[in-house]
Amino acid sequence: MSDEKEVYKKLSLIFNFIFFSAIISVVVFYYFSQEALFTEDLVIFQTVVILMLLICIPGGLKLYAVKVKALQNITDKEEKLTKYVSWNIVRLALIEGPLFFSLIVYFLTRNNSMLFCAGIAIMALIFCKPNWQKMKEELGI
Repeated sequence: MSDEKEVYKKLSLIFNFIFFSAIISVVVFYYFSQEALFTEDLVIFQTVVILMLLICIPGGLKLYAVKVKALQNITDKEEKLTKYVSWNIVRLALIEGPLFFSLIVYFLTRNNSMLFCAGIAIMALIFCKPNWQKMKEELGI
């Protein structure tokens, strides 16, 4: 039982680090960047942020769902927990990428739509918060 608790604590720590660093970044970028570094719109970067959101968030969630479902067939508990942690980190990284890229583009352009994109990624991140009951269900414990 302690192995599962350690995995849960590790995933919670990783999630909290990503979540709070994103929130702090939003506040810092919003309040401490008074003017845009680039006055012209960097449309290509804004397009890339939106495409990253559209591809990475649903793709990461689907990939995670497929891979965690495949964990049901693994009988070795240690291997199952290791792969569970790995796929959780991959899911969080696929959501974190567009989040921080949208914050960087916001910092460069001061385009408020990039904050909206960051908000979408933060909401997706909130839905990925580790939960003890959900972890037990997904691992079949």
